[in-house]
Amino acid sequence: MLRLFLDSLRTALRAMAQKPLRTFLVLQGMVWGTAVAIMPPAIIEGSRRAMLREAERVGTDRVVITSDALDEASSLTLDDVRFLKERFGDSISSLAPFRVRKAAFRAGARVSTGFAVGSTAEAGAVLGRALGAGRMFREDAGEAVLDSSAAEGLGLPPAGEPGETALEIFLDPDPAPGPGGASLEARAADGKALPDLAGLRLVGRLAPLPAEQSAIDDFGFKRRHLFSGLATEAMKNMGVLDGAEDWRASGRCAYVPLGRLPAESGGVDMIVLRAKPEGLVRFLGDLQRSLSERGRAPLVRWNVLAPVFLEGRVDQYMRLRYATFLLCLVMGAIVISNVMLFSVLENVREIAIRRVEGATSADIVLQHLFHAAILATAGGFLGIPAGLAVAWLRIQIAPQAAMGVAMPWGSAGLAVSCTILAGVLAGVLPARRAAALDPVEALRNE
Repeated sequence: MLRLFLDSLRTALRAMAQKPLRTFLVLQGMVWGTAVAIMPPAIIEGSRRAMLREAERVGTDRVVITSDALDEASSLTLDDVRFLKERFGDSISSLAPFRVRKAAFRAGARVSTGFAVGSTAEAGAVLGRALGAGRMFREDAGEAVLDSSAAEGLGLPPAGEPGETALEIFLDPDPAPGPGGASLEARAADGKALPDLAGLRLVGRLAPLPAEQSAIDDFGFKRRHLFSGLATEAMKNMGVLDGAEDWRASGRCAYVPLGRLPAESGGVDMIVLRAKPEGLVRFLGDLQRSLSERGRAPLVRWNVLAPVFLEGRVDQYMRLRYATFLLCLVMGAIVISNVMLFSVLENVREIAIRRVEGATSADIVLQHLFHAAILATAGGFLGIPAGLAVAWLRIQIAPQAAMGVAMPWGSAGLAVSCTILAGVLAGVLPARRAAALDPVEALRNE
């Protein structure tokens, strides 16, 4: 049996090498059938892993809650912050409220513009920001922490302890999103102008925001991707995005205790929290329902792909994958069967000589079944890298950041097994045709 297998393998490889174009065409059905079976689970498994293992990088554990700017009665307040901590404390790893104003900063004679951000000591943790120097501010003290770019704009050293640098902040009265204008900078540069926030001491400096985090927005879209502009523009037209979140990616913020930044009626601009990616959809539903019962109209932002991949919403579309896979297998099997029939007709003399030399009908059948199986096996194994390559190209085109590729071993094994089985079944009819040849009649006709 081993000798028969090796002889069949050499014969099949020789036939494939002698006619490479035909071999290439024969393998297409099996290759792309396997690729179709590999690509979806490779993306699904890779994306699930990325969302769970790299939740901070892709933002699948971050939820941003804002209120409708046109409905002042439903604005978020500190009472909502306390309510969320009490109601969802077990599901939340960190939570912080934020008030944001355009501002200019003055330290000595140096001035820079950016955003004044009022929050709690959990601000760094909830935003995924690490300290580069010093410590986080105390909420009951006149202390501040600067972003790295804001510190550089004020001429502060990029490393080392911040010391007891005095910081003054001038707030822009214009609430519209965007950095402060030239008039605000000029006011801060005027030595006689009084700051809105004085008596602050710089006690810490945040490390630069990783580029991969600053390049992703609240919805998980890559900011500088070729196709992300279409999605972003659509969300802006629907009023979902208003640019109010740009301060987090600017790297030019001064973080101060929430009570230091004035606000009417104790309101906050947004609440940012981090929760476990698992069960995110159910958590978000409970959160929105709870806030609605309190008379709020929350606008909740999170990675849009998280519910799709983490809650199994794409699993229902796998049936289409199976249908396409089976169709490709059927087409590939038909092609292999036809090619094997042509091979039998082309090698009638060789088959007859083998029979005369003592080969049995079973030997001829096994030879041709091995040939078909080798063709199918080659197509199946070549389809695995083809499917992974197509999956990689797919995620490069997608503007969403939380997508990845992983080897779906289970699907790969099933696809290759089905491909080999289909090839063997496709070779049954040609093998029986070859075994049924009468060697005397075949040689006479030759």
